[in-house]
Amino acid sequence: VAPPEASGWRAGEYDAGPAASLLAETSFVLVGGTVHPVSGPEIPDGVVIVRGGRITAVGPASQISVPEDLVQVDAAGKHVYPGMIDPLTNLGIHEFGAVGQATDMSETGHFNPHVRAIPAIVPYSAAIGVARANGITSALVTQVSGTIQGTAGVVQLRGDTYERMAIEPEAALMVNLPVPRDAPGSRGFWDASEGRSFPEVEDGAGGQSPFFVSAAFHEDVFRAGGTIWTASGVVDLQTGDEEPTPELTGERMEELVALFERARSFGERPTVAQDPTRPFEANVWGGDRVILSALQPALRGEMPVLFQANSEWQIRTLFVFLDEFPELRGGVVGGMEAFKVARELAGRDIPVILT
Repeated sequence: VAPPEASGWRAGEYDAGPAASLLAETSFVLVGGTVHPVSGPEIPDGVVIVRGGRITAVGPASQISVPEDLVQVDAAGKHVYPGMIDPLTNLGIHEFGAVGQATDMSETGHFNPHVRAIPAIVPYSAAIGVARANGITSALVTQVSGTIQGTAGVVQLRGDTYERMAIEPEAALMVNLPVPRDAPGSRGFWDASEGRSFPEVEDGAGGQSPFFVSAAFHEDVFRAGGTIWTASGVVDLQTGDEEPTPELTGERMEELVALFERARSFGERPTVAQDPTRPFEANVWGGDRVILSALQPALRGEMPVLFQANSEWQIRTLFVFLDEFPELRGGVVGGMEAFKVARELAGRDIPVILT
């Protein structure tokens, strides 16, 4: 139950009592408020019925019969919104960057499918309360380092331990796809920033912003040919005559492919001994078993794999990777140029989380 509109409202006037009284309830009815549903216009004098923690009915008071057996909360003069989901965040594992002990987003090594984000969450993080107060009620929390970054989990933003917060502790395997942003033979937008941490682009007001890539000023700053304007001047985007074909090449990509191939073989015959004559393989190569076992839910299609990919070239390379491993339930995270391959994404039934 959100506070009234800001006009005429002063600190101290908002009564949080009704919302606080619902924290221990799983079944109740909100009556009289302005309801803002996800898929329709706002409903003045609306009714929301919740049973067993699930919304069972939403509509105007003139059309919804209020059950007498449920706790009723008068929401007159207030606005009622559904909880929002943050589909990609480091909430709870990153407080602030200035102190190393206040962040737990990274792990040693490039391949960490066995590392889960959920146990690292600090339930008392100040950011969790802020997010919840602004309407976010659940989130997918993930690490950010390495090629296989780890296993992300879905949490509700309420609870005094990470176990109480967890909705789906192992919700998705996160992979930072090791693919160059631009196709071979092209010199793209980000190349203008080589040697710097981000591209500096004129913001139109004499300043420079790493985020200013507005289509209002450039038809497509990531296009394969033509020119763009950056802080360092005009940059030519050159391409070859032939359209390049994505391949699973490059040291890190080849390591990723080899790891998935080995994990696939491990799923068919659980052994990690690279020499079949070596005795006591569990003791000799037991460390590999942890990683290979952690990849099995993804290779069985039980857990989605979310690949960090932004450019058209990266996404098209992902298509090649998923053709190599069709058992994976792949998804795209980032998706800056996903609109360029929307038809292929839809045909392959690949979801996209735009960040």
